[in-house]
Amino acid sequence: MKLLHYGLASFVSRGRMPLAVVPIRPGWNRRKRFHDHDHSEIVLILGGNGIHLMNDQAVPVKTGDLLVIHPGCTHAYDQVGNLEMVNIIYDCRQLHLPGLDGWRLPLFQLFFPPDVTAVKCSAKPVLSIAGADFRKVVEMIRCLQQELRSESPGHNLYSLALLLEIAVALCRLDHRESGEDSAPVAGIMEYMNTHFQQEMSIEFLARKACMSRRNFFLQFKRFAGCTPVQYLIRRRVDLAAELLVFSDLPIGDIAWKCGFTDSNYFCKTFRMQKQVSPREYRLARQ
Repeated sequence: MKLLHYGLASFVSRGRMPLAVVPIRPGWNRRKRFHDHDHSEIVLILGGNGIHLMNDQAVPVKTGDLLVIHPGCTHAYDQVGNLEMVNIIYDCRQLHLPGLDGWRLPLFQLFFPPDVTAVKCSAKPVLSIAGADFRKVVEMIRCLQQELRSESPGHNLYSLALLLEIAVALCRLDHRESGEDSAPVAGIMEYMNTHFQQEMSIEFLARKACMSRRNFFLQFKRFAGCTPVQYLIRRRVDLAAELLVFSDLPIGDIAWKCGFTDSNYFCKTFRMQKQVSPREYRLARQ
């Protein structure tokens, strides 16, 4: 079996935001064309039905189903005769995302995980939408596609805003469907959002949540899509990215301000999250 590899550079011009909308018309997909990619994909089935193949799973998909695939996940489609879809492709390691309280939403964590290479992808849809909700999301994606083609002032900023609008809309639909009682973990995430410069152990966080260490760890990972340590690092790196762009602080001071006591470890961690060094990140956005 020949494995194909798709790169984001094939869809995004050099110097542009690492984000694109790629429609797949009926007949464009080939049966069992297994492939992976160096970017993330949010896939919405626009029409028809087919089979999504991944990790020895063969899962039927239909209109309104939403799939999420991250780098390194090999997948394909079968029975694709009338299958129509649209892919939102992006590199969340390169996007400057103001997560805010989005990190409290499990689906948001799945869209933008702290470590895309650690995510275990599934062939199963993460969400199914229909009716007015489906039409609304399709229209939002169309607006994003149109803006990405635009040369209007602020088109990158507006494109990012539209991506976040789509992500939040889908997260709210997911939250409405699941109806989970996630208050204890959500409260801890809120605490971490405001105290992430401080050192905190899993034992400490579990006590604050009035849960056992094991139960807290499992509940947190299920709700957030990552471990508490990964979440903490993600928040610290996100703040560092903001300070690199919007302040003139030296990199060592930024590391300290974001909770990293070792600037070398900070630089290594930042590169793992953003694929570039702090200095390169700052220079690229000046």
